[in-house]
Amino acid sequence: MLIARSPVRISFGGGGTDLAAYYERFGGMVVSATINKYIYGIVSKNFDTTFQVISADYRSILNVSAEGPAYTNGSLELKLCQVLYEHFQVHMPINVFIASEVPPGTGLGSSSTLSVTLCNVFSTLTGQTMSRPQLAEAAYEIETRRMEAPIGKQDQYAAAFGGLNCFEFSGDGVRVSALDMSTATIRALERRLMLFYTGATRQAREILQEQRASSEHTAGRTVEALHRIKSLGWQTKDALEAGRLDDFGALLDESWQQLHRRGLRRGARQRRARRQDHRRRRRGLPDAVLPGRSPARCADGAAGARAPADALRVRVRGHACAAPH
Repeated sequence: MLIARSPVRISFGGGGTDLAAYYERFGGMVVSATINKYIYGIVSKNFDTTFQVISADYRSILNVSAEGPAYTNGSLELKLCQVLYEHFQVHMPINVFIASEVPPGTGLGSSSTLSVTLCNVFSTLTGQTMSRPQLAEAAYEIETRRMEAPIGKQDQYAAAFGGLNCFEFSGDGVRVSALDMSTATIRALERRLMLFYTGATRQAREILQEQRASSEHTAGRTVEALHRIKSLGWQTKDALEAGRLDDFGALLDESWQQLHRRGLRRGARQRRARRQDHRRRRRGLPDAVLPGRSPARCADGAAGARAPADALRVRVRGHACAAPH
């Protein structure tokens, strides 16, 4: 049996500038942190000729038999598993069970995190040693070329590297640098950061398809907004490394507001999220919302402050890993 897991991420700044349509012309950057919530892949040998995938989150199954057509009642997640199985030329009957500690479609990069997890599993099974950048690039290439997903690169790199990082994207490649933060600042950030599950889910493909199309222009509303978001991302990096967590919280809010003012995120779900955020402000917590993702907050550090019941305390955690069991 082989068990692998990769952490999901929260994006602090620069989100959207990791799309190739933008960074290949202007350069992009993202500041993000992986947290103590994971996507799991558990692989065991199958005693017949079938490749089988079971998804706990989607309650679906895929069976691919050497002697007949594939059967599935599933989703793109299961199709991704089959594509990766074929890409790595596994050529062995196995069972793959996949599960997540977070609901799908909540903006934590779970789809790409699954891709990294499965690349890790299948490369290990076939004896192919892959570095963290190779895992991230393999997952990205398969998602964008074979699955035609209109996505950026931040999620794959976050899952493969883990921790608090700044990712710089260009046509020449990706530069990864860990944030230069003291242990005390990281612990203070963990104490003050809360992640809220609003109950809303969405399909990132629809949002990203529109954003990618808008990013292909050399100028205009979307491009100017992404320039501003990138600038805020660099300011976010500086604030975190300097330990200025109050400023960091304000920058999160400004990035969120920038996305909505410029129309990069639309729809009733986002309006509901903003209304929920307004109610939380009235409960006494200073606002800081992840740009375009699940609402989060950099909480007041005052003694005796309590988190709302719908808040999740998060901790920064490491990279993708696989181990025999």
